[in-house]
Amino acid sequence: MPAILGNKTEQGAHMPNHPRRPCRQLYCSAIREPTDTSGYCPKHKPPSTWGKEKPGSKRSEGYDSRHQLIRKAAFQRDNGLCQVCLREGRYEPATVAHHIKAVTEHPELRYSLDNIASLCRLCHEKLHGRRKG
Repeated sequence: MPAILGNKTEQGAHMPNHPRRPCRQLYCSAIREPTDTSGYCPKHKPPSTWGKEKPGSKRSEGYDSRHQLIRKAAFQRDNGLCQVCLREGRYEPATVAHHIKAVTEHPELRYSLDNIASLCRLCHEKLHGRRKG
């Protein structure tokens, strides 16, 4: 019997790094490739979601890294304070970057800093009619 030296045998043949395992799908006895990290055979392997946007996610609605930069710039410009509260003499931290002109009606203003107002959650909900007061 040949001796095993690391990943090689005495005769120079490579031994596999990972044992071949069965598919993780219930009642499937197919053997998957040792390099496959999903745990499923090709028939049951779920489709890759790498680089794809999930429907209904903030990113799919246009709130991407570019929006995050504009949001951050607006908060810095407004010293992190809600602009509605500030006009009323209150100092509340801003948590929402609100588009003054709706993006659905003015898509060209989506990334315009002049179209962003820093608001607290309460003022933003009042502005959109989700809260009375």
